[in-house]
Amino acid sequence: MATRTFGWVQDPGKIENLRKTVEVFDSESKTYRELVQTRIPTLVSERDGRDRFLSELSRVPLNVAYADLVGTAFYPRSQSRCNGIIQAAIKGQRRKFIGEWPADNFLRWVHALGF
Repeated sequence: MATRTFGWVQDPGKIENLRKTVEVFDSESKTYRELVQTRIPTLVSERDGRDRFLSELSRVPLNVAYADLVGTAFYPRSQSRCNGIIQAAIKGQRRKFIGEWPADNFLRWVHALGF
């Protein structure tokens, strides 16, 4: 992961989503299995990294780029596509995935707590 400041966590949301973010990195977890078997294949298109994400998640040791974890922004936001692993792991309020901003915040929260 790139060298970044992870001390500031904004809009952390539900603790359940913190758990899901941690479980993205645990191949034995329910979240990981659901992510690999269902969520990434159905939510992420090939052009947005679906096959790369599945390949990265199957590697041991796990070594995923920061950008692949959180994804990127789309403008207008209403046209956003799921293009990040953590985006796919967590259901949004109106969509079946979250955007890059909350995905980044959950990753910062996980890191700040030392997970």
